[in-house]
Amino acid sequence: LEKVLVEKEFSGDSPKDFYPMAKALGKLPHGMVGACTYDNLCLGVERFVEKTKRYLSGSPFVACDMEVNISGFRMTGKVQSIYPHGFIQYRYARVRPQDRLNIWLYHLLLNIVQPDGFTGTSLLVGLDPRTKDPTWSAWEFGPVRESESILSGLLRAYWAGLTRPLLFFPKTSWRYAEECAGRGKSDEVALLSALKVWLGDGFSPSGGEGDDPYYGLCFRGGDPLDGEV
Repeated sequence: LEKVLVEKEFSGDSPKDFYPMAKALGKLPHGMVGACTYDNLCLGVERFVEKTKRYLSGSPFVACDMEVNISGFRMTGKVQSIYPHGFIQYRYARVRPQDRLNIWLYHLLLNIVQPDGFTGTSLLVGLDPRTKDPTWSAWEFGPVRESESILSGLLRAYWAGLTRPLLFFPKTSWRYAEECAGRGKSDEVALLSALKVWLGDGFSPSGGEGDDPYYGLCFRGGDPLDGEV
């Protein structure tokens, strides 16, 4: 529902006009509780769109057709959402490691192709995952000189993943990288912190990342957090 409201707000429609439809679709609690819930959703959406629109100023450039041949792969596609400020992705939800990886791939490709008007920067807009209340946040990715070699390494990992299960766990890996690169912690401290994400803290109903049944099927009986790079 929030995703629909965000798109309506960006298109210039008032989210409040969508209330009868949301109510009829059974998306809300009944009565006054539903009305208050919807008002709170609209307020959060309006704040998010208001802050995000600053970076969407100016007309977007024509969609970029890309074709890149690298490491035996031929990558083709069309990239939109390139503005004078740079390539922009937004998501009205707490930003996940998967979201960072997704925009990173686009960012590397754009830095390789260098389409007309592209500033070399990309922006990911969402809600800060570190705060309890929804907090607007943005992460900017600057120009990358070694974009081709970095993307080549990711493609090799992708190819390896087609032949065997990779020891690649987004949430646990992100915590490890955050502790090492972001906070300057030692490898040992970072690994212990990542292990907590893998095992869970006992408070989250979904458990740790390692409780995923697919991970259990692939890696049971071994140490999934070993030294593989």
